[in-house]
Amino acid sequence: MKYAIPAIAMIMTTIGAADAAPRYIDKSAQATVKAMLKAHGGYDNWASAPSIRLEIAMYLAILPSAEGRTAKDNWRYYEVTVEPMTSNTLVNVPWENSDGYEVGLSKDTYWARPMTFDPTFQEPAPMLGWYHYGMINLPFLTQSDNTVLASGDDIEHPLSGKPLKTVTMTFDAAPGKSHEGEINLYINPETNLLAGWRLGTMYPELPGGVLPDTAPVPPGAPMRIVENYETYDGIVLPQAYTSLTPDASTAGTHVIMSASLSEPFPADALKAPDDATIVFQREK
Repeated sequence: MKYAIPAIAMIMTTIGAADAAPRYIDKSAQATVKAMLKAHGGYDNWASAPSIRLEIAMYLAILPSAEGRTAKDNWRYYEVTVEPMTSNTLVNVPWENSDGYEVGLSKDTYWARPMTFDPTFQEPAPMLGWYHYGMINLPFLTQSDNTVLASGDDIEHPLSGKPLKTVTMTFDAAPGKSHEGEINLYINPETNLLAGWRLGTMYPELPGGVLPDTAPVPPGAPMRIVENYETYDGIVLPQAYTSLTPDASTAGTHVIMSASLSEPFPADALKAPDDATIVFQREK
């Protein structure tokens, strides 16, 4: 019996390591993130959702004019459905007027069907699935594996001038992998809600190990400011947010038209349809 306590302690340490994903550099960051998670509805509630479905519309005012483009091509309208703990993802682009989903993403395979929107700039399949999903769910994705969280310098809200707390996310990539760049979270100290962010990497770490070995970095990191929030199945998400240029003018506006965290994930649809192209296949 004298060996029982160390054995139990070892098991509990292993379980704790498996459950506790982020690494905090300082206690202030840990306290700020803990309060943010509570304000947004709680990590456990988010992680236990069978799926996260977001119907997203946005107008990208900053896209340059080009031959073949019209004002309509500045619009984006699509539905993203994600299984939160695997990051399996399906994207429906209604304007394509086709049956089924246009994009499917899983750990081993990304596929996309032919799409016609915007003749000069079409987001690649993983960007359609995870770019804005990753922003909208940033409070909860702070808890993903390999995430490092540290307090940063407080800033002023670029529109209201009110103070915002800063927490910086960087990433301890696994051996043989790379995840460059950082994400700055700007948090309202009065409400503890995420008030804005800058994305210096294309995606935060996503559960399920779905990102490629080298995570992509975007060409810029615009400031994004939340305009209002909505509660969906007990989880508080940014309902509308704006992308700002360096002089604080509007580069794009983004709206969640509807959302649900209670629907089953349509796993059978992850199989690539006959007209899909495999755009990423993980090496075994």
